[in-house]
Amino acid sequence: MPLDPLSSAAKDVGDNVQHIFTSLLRGSDSIAGHVAERIRLWQLASAAELKADFPFASYEQQLSNWQTRNQSPPVSSAELAAAVEDYVALCRTAKLPDNQSFWRRELAAATDPETVEKKRRTDSATVSARFLRDEWQKAMDKARAEWELERISILRREFVEELEAFLQLLQQLHQQLEMLGLDPGIFLDLSQGNLSAQEIERFKRWAKYLANDPGVRSLCDLLGKLRQLECGFHAIRTLSPR
Repeated sequence: MPLDPLSSAAKDVGDNVQHIFTSLLRGSDSIAGHVAERIRLWQLASAAELKADFPFASYEQQLSNWQTRNQSPPVSSAELAAAVEDYVALCRTAKLPDNQSFWRRELAAATDPETVEKKRRTDSATVSARFLRDEWQKAMDKARAEWELERISILRREFVEELEAFLQLLQQLHQQLEMLGLDPGIFLDLSQGNLSAQEIERFKRWAKYLANDPGVRSLCDLLGKLRQLECGFHAIRTLSPR
């Protein structure tokens, strides 16, 4: 079953960060879990925003009213004319074709008192009302789909920028702590849930300190040289005859 656009966007975000930060995420269950939770919360928040900010909600309610009205025919020509105006207004707002010339002909056929007897006028209006209901639903579906895709694209881009910046910070810290011989899992334990802004700022201060402090840099250089010597001794011992 195909994913809806928001679920597909969430999956795409997860796949992308997994590809870019493979080593970081595979090396820390708490970071991987934190990322998965952030993506889940983003999807929920985005779904709520899409529902709250839908710009065609009033036209959607008008369509619902018209669908209800169609359940109790006959529909008068005056009601049809008013509904056509609402339908055309939606199409114009959503920049969709409104087929005004067609609907003018339909309204003329349903309201001409000289050429059409009353029963036929009523039948014509009712048939046109059902057709309008179907076309209105198609226009509403298209308006929603196009707006949601555009809005999801914006929300996704903003979220990816924020998430990738955070993961780059964690990756930097992870590498710096490893160079000092410290266990990154102790300092970068994200298993307690979502991070506050203060905690993220604390990570940034750590990264800046570890990158810029002369003493830390000297220590990292020294540890790096010791590891090279250790690797060299290990290689010699491996190659030496017993």
